[in-house]
Amino acid sequence: MVGLGLVLSAHPQGAKHVFQKVAPSVVALIMEDDNRQPSALGSGFVVGDELIVTNFHVIRGAQQGV
Repeated sequence: MVGLGLVLSAHPQGAKHVFQKVAPSVVALIMEDDNRQPSALGSGFVVGDELIVTNFHVIRGAQQGV
């Protein structure tokens, strides 16, 4: 959180600018179990081609995601 505070205070438009900059990389994740039933819902962000960062609890036990 310290880093985010520094970004917000260093830029005159603050939080609005940060949101506009990062929003395109934020994704919703729907994880599915063995029966292709939803088992978890979470968010993440794109860091590269076919690479998303999220919390482990979102993907724990999931077989796939959409």
